[in-house]
Amino acid sequence: MDAHLPYYPPETYRERFAPGVDPDEVCQNSKEYNSGARWIDDEEWDAIRGLYDAEIAHMDAELGRLFEWLRETGQWSETTVVVCADHGELHGEHSLYGHEFALYDELINVPLLIKHPEIEGDRRDDLVELLDCYHTVLDALSVDPNAVKIAGDALDRDPTRSLLSESYREFDDAGSADLDPGQRAVVGGERDHAFVEYAQPVIELHHLEQKASEAGIELPDDHRAYARLRAARSLDAKYVRADRIPEEGYRLDEDPDESSPIDAADDDLVADAERSLSRFEAAVGGAWDDPTDAPSDGEDVLAEADEGTRDRLRELGYLE
Repeated sequence: MDAHLPYYPPETYRERFAPGVDPDEVCQNSKEYNSGARWIDDEEWDAIRGLYDAEIAHMDAELGRLFEWLRETGQWSETTVVVCADHGELHGEHSLYGHEFALYDELINVPLLIKHPEIEGDRRDDLVELLDCYHTVLDALSVDPNAVKIAGDALDRDPTRSLLSESYREFDDAGSADLDPGQRAVVGGERDHAFVEYAQPVIELHHLEQKASEAGIELPDDHRAYARLRAARSLDAKYVRADRIPEEGYRLDEDPDESSPIDAADDDLVADAERSLSRFEAAVGGAWDDPTDAPSDGEDVLAEADEGTRDRLRELGYLE
């Protein structure tokens, strides 16, 4: 998948954004760096970022080709388009590589573009969560999820989570019995927050340990790869709680790079984010504040995967 490690953009884009860079000569395995088995200097980071930018530019051009075809065939004006990302990437920021083991804004503050016949072109600066895309698409297409044959129960369309609705994120107007954990946490607070969580990734953790072992490195129990993380983020502040590494608070309006952690006791907005996170944790069954038992063994998970799943994981860079 493009814009996913390993980065092998088409030559046209590589020569524009990463001239002279050979993709086979730079680190294309985030686990090698994150385990401490491989060092990357500033020049190599620049090359890696160039390859990543080339892949983004290629994807942008391919979307442009699709959109142009829709225009040429007379379908553009009646077509709903949603473009989003499930995560961003770290290229040395916070001494990390890839999209693992963290909840920094480089990973969670991702693009979302929605084109709909009834929406005029504009930019929004309110909070959006990826789960809102589900309700937005249902709203855009006027779909009743209960009328569609799917496996399991379908979530009802929630206008307070649709970007097309005038009641978007007006959770106070929804019935308390129907609120999800994020909505309940926001209703109980002073300002809006979005929530995100990151549990231990079994396969990525397995490969991180493998790269460390090959280099003769023993990862400590408090390595961030073993931590589960949850965060509450407003437009101005964020609070991250983890079970094996220190908690982190940030004033995003003053420190968008998240380079200077702030204790919740020292800042009202960070404290508000921490309280909101606590309400969210209570709504989902409790905080991740104690180290977990050993995660499921990666070898067992891989042994249960069929070849099609393995091929897909290789395409996404999770298997070699």
